[in-house]
Amino acid sequence: MVVNKAKKLLELFLKLPEPEQNSTLDFVEYLAARQLHKNLEQFYAELPEVDEPYSEEELKQLNSREGFIVREEAKHEYNVDLP
Repeated sequence: MVVNKAKKLLELFLKLPEPEQNSTLDFVEYLAARQLHKNLEQFYAELPEVDEPYSEEELKQLNSREGFIVREEAKHEYNVDLP
């Protein structure tokens, strides 16, 4: 059944002029992205709440500045205009 739908979709797609093919492709990409977004929302909504305390190692990492850069350093290093 899926193969028939894909084949029919391809046949119809190939009958379209190129500008309409581009629009159709954009729309299909939008639909796929929207579905992915819905799936991610559901995934995160179903995650169990984590209420365990941080380990000593996690607290050490959270309180360390290693691996982090401040806004001004990022602007200069990556040559981007940050708000």
